[in-house]
Amino acid sequence: MKVEVAELDAAELAEEQTLNATERVKLALEAGPAFQMEIADTTELKLQTVKNALSKLRRSGDVEDTGKMDGQSKQVSLMSPHYKDGDRDTHGPDGKRRELQASLDDENERA
Repeated sequence: MKVEVAELDAAELAEEQTLNATERVKLALEAGPAFQMEIADTTELKLQTVKNALSKLRRSGDVEDTGKMDGQSKQVSLMSPHYKDGDRDTHGPDGKRRELQASLDDENERA
């Protein structure tokens, strides 16, 4: 018997049954923004499972809506690492204020 090592790309890894649903959804999004049904097709997960995984990823700040809609489905993408640092926390009562202040600080640093 001969064993060969093969490197899998993100889409192929997203189909792997050994990964949990959240990991599979994140891997599917590494290829770029997608709608829920596209993610379900890529990962071979049930649509409700994809929706649950996306809810979890939104709460943890790993994905964001792109603003594009397909019916009632929102397109999502992986959150840019630039916006995942502690200064960009938008959760909590002062979240939007912190986000705006961080944006203004960035503009002032560039000036």
